[in-house]
Amino acid sequence: MRNRTKKLLALLCAAATLSSMSIPAFAAEGPDGIAIKDEINIALTAENAVYDLHKTTSNGSRVALCGTVYEQLMTLNGQSEPVPELCESYEVNDDATEFTFVLRQGVKFHDGSEMTAEDVVASLNRWIDSYSAVAQLVGDARFEKVDDTTVSIKTENPCVTLLYLLAGGAQRAVITTEEAIASEGEDGYMTEIIGTGPYTFKEWVLDQYVWLEKFDDYVPYGDPAEESDGWAGYKHAYTQNIYLWVVPEETTRMAGLQTGQYDAANISTATLPQAEGDDALTVYSEEGGQNVIVFNKKEGLCVDQNMRKAINCFIDANDLQLVSGEASFNLGSCYMESFQTLWYTEAGSENYNTQDIEAGQSYLEAAGYNGETLKILVSSANNFEKRAQVLEQQLEANGIDCELTTVDWGTFTEYRNDPEIYDLFISSFATVPVPSLRNYFGADYAGWTSDEHLDELWEVYNNATTIEEAATAWESIQEYCWDYLPIINLGHYVSYDVMNSQMEGVIYNNCNYFWNAYIPQ
Repeated sequence: MRNRTKKLLALLCAAATLSSMSIPAFAAEGPDGIAIKDEINIALTAENAVYDLHKTTSNGSRVALCGTVYEQLMTLNGQSEPVPELCESYEVNDDATEFTFVLRQGVKFHDGSEMTAEDVVASLNRWIDSYSAVAQLVGDARFEKVDDTTVSIKTENPCVTLLYLLAGGAQRAVITTEEAIASEGEDGYMTEIIGTGPYTFKEWVLDQYVWLEKFDDYVPYGDPAEESDGWAGYKHAYTQNIYLWVVPEETTRMAGLQTGQYDAANISTATLPQAEGDDALTVYSEEGGQNVIVFNKKEGLCVDQNMRKAINCFIDANDLQLVSGEASFNLGSCYMESFQTLWYTEAGSENYNTQDIEAGQSYLEAAGYNGETLKILVSSANNFEKRAQVLEQQLEANGIDCELTTVDWGTFTEYRNDPEIYDLFISSFATVPVPSLRNYFGADYAGWTSDEHLDELWEVYNNATTIEEAATAWESIQEYCWDYLPIINLGHYVSYDVMNSQMEGVIYNNCNYFWNAYIPQ
């Protein structure tokens, strides 16, 4: 899957060294036949180590490929409700134990084959086997072919949130071919990236760029006269090429935005004044997810709940997120974002950001702490390293010896799966439509959350037959988690996305999506 080819066009090499890129032009037309540029250039903050969306939680990978290269049976509209994408219609029985999907016909994969029920079943069952939150929800149930145009899944218990998982899971339920699924390498990831979306995965040069190219045989759905509704609706795919460049330095991303080398990028408040002062750029902002400390509960110091409670008492969530004024955030105890009114709760908030040093020392003593080194793992991306340095200062001020391991994002995603490397790691998690999609609740996800009472609470949530019942169960889960502490939720980051003001058709829905985007000539 990782195309490490050194056969780069000279012009692409020039772009990798931050000079302007010039690709041979294609005839490109936008709405009403207007002339448009044949490429869009997006600056990424970090390399995405994996593009197998069944098996990665990387928000960067999802934004790059979901909706462009890959599509799903269901997707989310602008109200975060699941709606059909690769299915024509669906039915759910009264007790939410049987889900039946009628597939769209004539949908083409990028290899030229037509989507079949067998492809859908193979894709979704691999997704279940790869995604602990879904596997826990559905148990032994798996998707089955009903006939050539229909697939279904029958579960023993109610699964009222399954449609949300299919539409917006952190590990995406994308549909690919049986052959692509069989292409897994030794690392367990697919080596073939084949979807049904309006763009093909043309090339990946590690640590440089990903190139997506328009798929001329794409079969759209929806009404071309209507605007997109969230991630749902007709895809025009006006632009011939989309390039996603790996540009870790924020000042470099901003410079590229201002010179026109890049058409879109994510920034922080450090360069926000430059973006807001430039008429050629447009800034979008939104509460995009949560900042967290994830505890290793399989091995090491933080297996002890008292140790986790001590750390929770010692930290200052405001200072940890402030990061020398380079981050924008909102304080708040809820594991979900403030605009998600169905799921918003302050249950357990009495244990949020207490800065109760006396209580912390009592917990530290109860944990039997005797000067052992607390191992902190962090990525160098997105100011996480600076956040780790502040955490180290806060903990050492209260008698905990710390050791930082700082690596690039790709290495971080590998290291966090090794329980011997760290006691806790610092990261962030993008917005999800339902709480069960928070990966850190999974026993198989990094941090390894496994607790009998928490499992019982999740069982109540998972057995709800209405979404309102699930919301009530979620309140109990959050209250318990602020005592059990699988993680510490520091608060919620505000994401700033900057775009070329001339660019049209971008879908802004908890990040920018570019399948309908174009730039007039």
